[in-house]
Amino acid sequence: MTRDDVRKTFPEATDEQVKAIMDLHGADIERTKGAAGADAAKLTALQNELDEAKTTIGTLEAAKADADKLQAEIDRYKQAEAQRQEAEKAAQARAALESRFNAVVGDRKFVHDFVRQGVLGEFEKALADKANEGKGDAAIFDGLTRDKDYFASMNPGGKPDMGGIGGVSSDDDARAIMGLPPKKKRRITICRTTSPLSRSTPACWTRYTRTPA
Repeated sequence: MTRDDVRKTFPEATDEQVKAIMDLHGADIERTKGAAGADAAKLTALQNELDEAKTTIGTLEAAKADADKLQAEIDRYKQAEAQRQEAEKAAQARAALESRFNAVVGDRKFVHDFVRQGVLGEFEKALADKANEGKGDAAIFDGLTRDKDYFASMNPGGKPDMGGIGGVSSDDDARAIMGLPPKKKRRITICRTTSPLSRSTPACWTRYTRTPA
């Protein structure tokens, strides 16, 4: 708005009045400009904050992904370590059992390794049986082997005699000593001809294999 615009609107206005109107109009314009500038500044500040928030969110998401990956690695390590410790504990327990068992066996020789393993298993069960609390290893072992043909007799040369009374010559003998049934026999017939085109009677023979009863 110009002075002429003011005089056209207020023809009777004096110069002082026109100046006053123009001053008021100018002040309004400055206030409007100031308010617009302030709003623009606020808008810019808000945009900057939004950009910073987006950057922070992206950083946190990346960090979370890395943290999840790291946690998965930690969990796998913990699981592997737990399995290793369990296997080590089992191996130590087995070694301790073998040591105690060998101590009570002494110089005696079992008639068969099958028998030894069977007695070892019974010895382990007996050690865990509450009924045997307070008993020594020797007493427990003696209770398991007394009056049993588990050991080979020693010949004068100091070598175990695996045959004869109290000895074994086969797995079935060892199973019988342990009170287990013999393995079942399975009959297998095999036939063969001299040539795939031959019409002659094939030669056949029979084999027997043993399977656990």
